[in-house]
Amino acid sequence: MFLFAPLAAVMLYQAANSEKEAASCEGLDMGEKLRGTYENKIRFFCAPEKIFEIFANQKTEEGKLVMSYEDFFKCVTPFNYTTSGNAVDYFKKYKVKSLELIDADGSGQIDFPEFVFFIILLQIQPNKLRKRFKKYPSLAMDKA
Repeated sequence: MFLFAPLAAVMLYQAANSEKEAASCEGLDMGEKLRGTYENKIRFFCAPEKIFEIFANQKTEEGKLVMSYEDFFKCVTPFNYTTSGNAVDYFKKYKVKSLELIDADGSGQIDFPEFVFFIILLQIQPNKLRKRFKKYPSLAMDKA
């Protein structure tokens, strides 16, 4: 008998959250939801080469695929099924310093080696990364 009360509380909590999620999805049409689900599967299950190929929308004069900062941001952040502002407008208005760090050659575009390097850094556990920077202080950026 006492087990049903916690179970009922969990079920009510889940029902309330699913209603909130459904309300936040109302602004999107079915095509956007399907595209978001497809992109999330690509992000989580595909190789970096495929991810880069799917999300990179620009080519250089040599025909090499590159990502804009907006493409990279879209690539590393999961689709959240809510109506939100346009990332292109945000990147036109603000200059994001963290994305400039990823763009090692300063070209304004992220090419495949830069993309792979950053993805590898994201996969390293923070405590292991901290240990490496403590072991090799010349790798750390200036504290000023």
